[in-house]
Amino acid sequence: MEIKEIKEIIKDKKEIILNNLKECPKSCCIYILYNMVDDKFYIGSTYDLKMRLYAGLRKSKTSYKFINDDNIKNFKCYLYKEFDIADKDYEVNLRTEENQLINSFRNNDKLYNTIKRIEELPKRFLRDDVKQSFLSKINIAGDDECWEWRGRINNKGYGHIKWEEDGRKKQITVHKIAYYYFKDEWVNNLFIMHTCNNKKCCNPNHLKIGGHRENTQQAAKDGLMKKLIEPQILEKIKELNLAGKTLKEIKKELKLNIGRYALLKILDKKVYSYLDFLKDYEYKDNEIKQLSLAEKETIIIDFLAENYKKYSLIQLKELIKEKYKISIMRKDIRYILEKNNLIKEKRHEIVWTDDLNDLIIKKSKDIYFGAKDIKNELQKLNPNIDYKDSDILKQIKILKIDRKPNTTRLNIKHKEFLIEKYKTISNDADVLKEFEKEFGRISLNFIKNYRIKNNISKKDIEYKWTKDLNEYLVNNYSNTNTKKLMLDINKNFKTNFTLKAITKRAEKLKLKKELREIERKKQYGEVCEHLKNSNLSGKTIYKVYSELNISNKYKFRIKDLEQIAKDNNLVEFKEIKYGNYIINQYVFL
Repeated sequence: MEIKEIKEIIKDKKEIILNNLKECPKSCCIYILYNMVDDKFYIGSTYDLKMRLYAGLRKSKTSYKFINDDNIKNFKCYLYKEFDIADKDYEVNLRTEENQLINSFRNNDKLYNTIKRIEELPKRFLRDDVKQSFLSKINIAGDDECWEWRGRINNKGYGHIKWEEDGRKKQITVHKIAYYYFKDEWVNNLFIMHTCNNKKCCNPNHLKIGGHRENTQQAAKDGLMKKLIEPQILEKIKELNLAGKTLKEIKKELKLNIGRYALLKILDKKVYSYLDFLKDYEYKDNEIKQLSLAEKETIIIDFLAENYKKYSLIQLKELIKEKYKISIMRKDIRYILEKNNLIKEKRHEIVWTDDLNDLIIKKSKDIYFGAKDIKNELQKLNPNIDYKDSDILKQIKILKIDRKPNTTRLNIKHKEFLIEKYKTISNDADVLKEFEKEFGRISLNFIKNYRIKNNISKKDIEYKWTKDLNEYLVNNYSNTNTKKLMLDINKNFKTNFTLKAITKRAEKLKLKKELREIERKKQYGEVCEHLKNSNLSGKTIYKVYSELNISNKYKFRIKDLEQIAKDNNLVEFKEIKYGNYIINQYVFL
């Protein structure tokens, strides 16, 4: 599509005045921002146009990177197409039309958007042999039941497949391919949702196309999303904050596993529980008064004069909102206090004398120093003052001291010490412990960088295998566990071997675990007898694998069970009908 075509389309569309957003409609739509000077466009979609433009065109922070306070006059906004939220598939239609419109400008420079990569179906899955092997790993049941995936599963619980193509490693989720095989439709830049909430399920009746918002809303309703914080605890946090307790005291009392920054966001009402996600955005013009800063000052000033010493800025903000129903920022409260000479006293004022500055400068000459090291020594000199890390870091900046560890601070003694230790020790962490005993605290990365720059040889103990070690390994490798063997060798011979060093040496000596092979043969025999004695006619391998609980008892895979059944002629390869689908699977005779 050329820009001439989109200009003709815009002529008939509704124009939205950016300077007066009160008349802007609150609609789910696709909109276009047009720069008249540079002759460029931005195509966007939103569920609430008024909220999106209000949040994106603020003078303090603009979410649109291409718009500034200088060039905002050059822009015009047009409403391209509206969508009805009552329609079930409104989000899918919105995303597909937006992607089609943006992709039409793929070879054009007159667009601000970053064009998304088109997700194409991998050519691998067009082959018939891949399709049969894929469908054979699905445990197909009734139409209303879940068809679980029996293959590889990722950390999130979804079935996925990995392969190599053109020298690159690739992976894809299983339910996306299952939707293509069963419904002959490939989904691009959209989500495929599980209506059954079973991540392993591949039943096409349980799969549905949706967008990001619909997916997260459904997960929140089903209780699958992580709760940031429960609404009951939210109220307790606010009560304790208004009572004058610090953030540390609130965390200890309520036993919260969240950080200080997250608590500040909760008190600013930027983070809520997962239940608040389901509520639609609404402008509360009647509840919260929208006034200018001068009008707010006349209402608030008496309240601030009485309470500014008792409460923090966050607490004052909450109290003003509850009492006067006025929304105000912390920086505006600070501006009003400074204007009326109501400056809050600092918790602690530190006078940096020459003695304290000299102590910081001396400490900076060490190999490695930090704010905590300086804080401990300052606390000894002045125990009545509570020093903070932020105060020390500010003073380090004033003195213009480089905080990064410098490798030139190491002397010849340090270098000789490291060379001798690396002759006997192969691990950097063990060298660090002995270095700190003699020369003081230092970081692990600091030693690694110093070793690499000065080409200090890190000899691996793996190559120092003596006759006694080899004999001990040959005699004990087949009967003992590798971890126990590693610990025994390190105790008896005073070495620092790793598991990799022992396994590599065993491979060179061509050693094998005799006990493992004997146990494996016994397990094969037990499984064969169990399959022959039990009545399994008409059952697939996947059902037998799950019923007999072979994975937990013997730690076998499905491929191992297939091999046992094939060797003993217990299985036939047949076509099985599941409703309208036909799949080839191994079935017991």
